[in-house]
Amino acid sequence: MTDSPTQTPANTQQKSGAKQKSPLDILEDVLEDAKGAVKNKQDQAEAEDQQRQQQELLVLREQQQTKEAEQIKEQLQKMQEIGKTPAGQARQAQEQAKEARLQKSKLDQEGYKIRQLGHTEV
Repeated sequence: MTDSPTQTPANTQQKSGAKQKSPLDILEDVLEDAKGAVKNKQDQAEAEDQQRQQQELLVLREQQQTKEAEQIKEQLQKMQEIGKTPAGQARQAQEQAKEARLQKSKLDQEGYKIRQLGHTEV
């Protein structure tokens, strides 16, 4: 089993010069270029789709923010209107009366504390 120095014509063409290509090699190169062009077009289409989707999302976010801002305004207006109704005013009066009772009870309890020397309370 010896290696013979015989070469096939295809091998000699590849080694003798890179300028000479077989028609099959040329066809493969053309197909690779075509695939690259198709892939570039697909990449561009995908990039355009992503850009369009991002723009749509931005528009939707802006619409959502304006909608939420309007809802907040409406809620604030309703809260202010509730404070102006007789029921709202009665509730406020009850809260003020409750706070006044708490303050009075605190003041009343201050009188019952026994103050000792050393500033401790019993």
